[in-house]
Amino acid sequence: MNARIAVLDFDERLDTTIRNLVDQGRIPETVKVLNFYKWFACKALEVISPGVAGGIDSNIEHLQVKVGRRIDHINGANVSVVRYITIKGYVYLEEFQNHLTGGVMVVISMPGKRPLKFNSLDAAHAYWLKCLSVECLPSFIVADSIGAADAVCSVEGDDIYRVLMMHSNHLLKPYRVGGAIAPKYHGVIRGLPHCDRLVLLTRGQLHDMQQQFPSGRYSVIGNLVTLESQDEPVLREANLAVIVSRLHGVKRIKSMVSAFAKVVAINPDARLEIWGSGDQEEEIKALILKLGMQDSIQVMGFATSVSRIFRRASVSLGMSATEGFGISFAESLGYGTPLVSMRTNYGPQEIVADGEDGFIVDAEDEFVEKICLLLGDSALVSSMGSKGALSARRFTSQSIVKLWLDLFDGLAGGSTGREAHARPEGEVLQNRVSSKVGWIYLPEAASEQSAECYRSAKKAWVLEVSAEREFMGEIARVQPGAYEVDEMVFDEVKGRYRFRLMKEGVSFRGAIASRAIKFMLS
Repeated sequence: MNARIAVLDFDERLDTTIRNLVDQGRIPETVKVLNFYKWFACKALEVISPGVAGGIDSNIEHLQVKVGRRIDHINGANVSVVRYITIKGYVYLEEFQNHLTGGVMVVISMPGKRPLKFNSLDAAHAYWLKCLSVECLPSFIVADSIGAADAVCSVEGDDIYRVLMMHSNHLLKPYRVGGAIAPKYHGVIRGLPHCDRLVLLTRGQLHDMQQQFPSGRYSVIGNLVTLESQDEPVLREANLAVIVSRLHGVKRIKSMVSAFAKVVAINPDARLEIWGSGDQEEEIKALILKLGMQDSIQVMGFATSVSRIFRRASVSLGMSATEGFGISFAESLGYGTPLVSMRTNYGPQEIVADGEDGFIVDAEDEFVEKICLLLGDSALVSSMGSKGALSARRFTSQSIVKLWLDLFDGLAGGSTGREAHARPEGEVLQNRVSSKVGWIYLPEAASEQSAECYRSAKKAWVLEVSAEREFMGEIARVQPGAYEVDEMVFDEVKGRYRFRLMKEGVSFRGAIASRAIKFMLS
């Protein structure tokens, strides 16, 4: 299997970041990393100066190619143009950003070829992902970034499979099934009918998604947990508890500080180390001082080696308001450290076997009780820790990779029943004037509102194409389906708005007879 990481965003330090991840062992040396902006820069350079972009023999293929970036503002138009330039000075990609509407038009230019135009970054990204996918079929595109869901679900082609992911809780407060969806997941929800599979982290989230959005295209695959070498002897500190977490309100660190003050009241030798960083760091420190716990509770800063932290501790703690999975919980078990966690909608209760390798509790008093129990019983810590280390093997690379490979094999084995993008609600239109160069002429705008609908249209759904109507001896060589709208303009002579159909950056410029196409705009 040929695995590649496709990065959509522009980042001048991406090559350094990837190299650091390789050095840390988090990305294998053999995995190719491609970037949207660097990839097209290489294509342009290969035409201008063959060999200039070649010779990169590493996993950061293309990333070392230098790219210039310039932003120009169009005075009075609320539009800026971001231009990407090769080391030879060739502008190969432009992003026209409308600051009033938030829209982006993308133009990709290759020397000697007609430019490709896209009405959004998602459309341009989908085109690029298809270019990569057709190089190796069957191809499985995994939207590891939830922001890439719309682009991934727009990639069309035989033997190309679209896989979306959810990395965290998808619900807003009160985090219950049927509640409002977090805005960052709107693209994933939109993509449900059009993806081949949505991968969730826990069975709990699967249950809630099935309740709210019934589908047969869900799979559960937990996060992969990488454990460091454990050759060194384990030296646990009998009274040490740890928290490894972002210092964010949803993690309820301040509530755990207050609860641990009660632990100290029972066991004066108990100590708590809080490892992590985040926007609540100063508030947490202030609460520790207010409670007079500065000798028992310490904020340690960002954790560079969780292995050393967990292998010193007798217990780790969690009290999140909501979780998607909880990697630090699985890491805790993997290093033989029992976890005490409040029950939440997803995560802890599927990682911890209550009473076996840790405790899942429902109230603060029980939370305090279980912490005191473990801090006072090294034999119990050792017994639970051994069971936890065995249980955590569910999340090691061997187990998780097998689940992913099984998923890919299953997708390639048959149809998943994904749907084409549904046409919008609204009026069915028909082209009113023949054109020899692909123009589709709209009905006359009956009002300013109709005219604005025409001007703002970005997509067209072709519903029917007549094989009976000809112009200049030709029928319209257009297939039903979804297209982008290209060059919507007002034709002063004919008194109508007109546009061209565009797919994968190329506009249709053939003959179209009057009333040959039925379509809708969005």
